[in-house]
Amino acid sequence: MPTKLTALEIIRLTMPEFKDIQDEIIKKWITLYCPLVDDVKFKDMYEQAVALVVAHKMKLAGYGEKIAGTNISMNQVAGVTSLSEGETSLAFDSSANSLIASSPTDAEYAKTVYGLQFLSLRNQMIMSIVIDGSGVRPWQK
Repeated sequence: MPTKLTALEIIRLTMPEFKDIQDEIIKKWITLYCPLVDDVKFKDMYEQAVALVVAHKMKLAGYGEKIAGTNISMNQVAGVTSLSEGETSLAFDSSANSLIASSPTDAEYAKTVYGLQFLSLRNQMIMSIVIDGSGVRPWQK
């Protein structure tokens, strides 16, 4: 059986935009946000889930590489659909976030690619239970 990677190793292997951030800083982020991820529910994918949450939070905080030739982080332009210069104009698309997000927490995760990957992993690993109040199901009669 292959050796499992830690959240730090996953970040280093798959998220090159954080290459300039020291391991000690990333370890502090992992310590800060690992309590948000349930190791029982994520089972073998726990470290992956932690890595995704940490990368998401770091992107929101402005960590990671800038857009080439600018001083703008990718997270600063998330959701921008239109940008003008003369007479200044800027348009945002919030429809994607509302389609993906079923709660305010999910809406925050929809702001970065790592948050979206976390939502996808969470949906694969954790079964949602919906109570619709409609009573007895046809197959229960």
